[in-house]
Amino acid sequence: MRRIAVVAATLLSGLLAGLVPSPLHAQWSADATMDLGMGFGQMALSQSAISGTRAIGDASGKASRAGKERTPHPPATRSVNALTFRATASVTRVVNKRFIDWQAKNHPELRAELARGIKSGELQSYFRDILEGYGYQANNIADVSSAYYISLWRIVHGADPTPRQIAGVRRQMRSFMVDDIRLTALPDEQKQEICETFALHTALALQGYKQLVESGDTGLLGNFRRGLQSALAPQGPELAEMEISDAGFVSSH
Repeated sequence: MRRIAVVAATLLSGLLAGLVPSPLHAQWSADATMDLGMGFGQMALSQSAISGTRAIGDASGKASRAGKERTPHPPATRSVNALTFRATASVTRVVNKRFIDWQAKNHPELRAELARGIKSGELQSYFRDILEGYGYQANNIADVSSAYYISLWRIVHGADPTPRQIAGVRRQMRSFMVDDIRLTALPDEQKQEICETFALHTALALQGYKQLVESGDTGLLGNFRRGLQSALAPQGPELAEMEISDAGFVSSH
């Protein structure tokens, strides 16, 4: 696992260190896509993957003003089921190849090591452990998206959410995503592609972050944190300006 962490730190710090974050919305845009900026577009992912989160920024502001303990009503079981998918090995192979190709584009010398880590399931297992610890489902696009944004938030803030906050983000994300018919109507293959791509990015980002923290290189860690938003959440919300309450993500302003 340590070797993968070193690979992750090298790949992601090299990618992010030179980035200057551009002005971003403090919420998910109504036109947000699965492009997710650098590299994601090359993976040809669905355009509606995070469109279901577009209202979270607005709701976060309202929650912040009304009191951070507001809890979204849980969606109906039938609607939650519309966010799940059946996984197939063929989709996994496509996602893994695209991910390796993109990550190794600027660091070809690390291709073999990264490919071994993915083939062995090391990165996927790392993300599954996160999901299990949160009580999330691996085949639910809202749960995987929740874990993705929580993980980025953890890196940016250097903090861990509580179990109640983790549950709140899940309720929040499910509540908004079930209202987007473009998302719920996606075929299983696209939902799986989205989730498995998020899983690999999350695992690699967290492994790189852990390695940078252990290295004590505060300058590189700062660059990593600043670049993370532009690279992995360019559509928003601006994670540095978000808090996590028992109701989920809320604006800190």
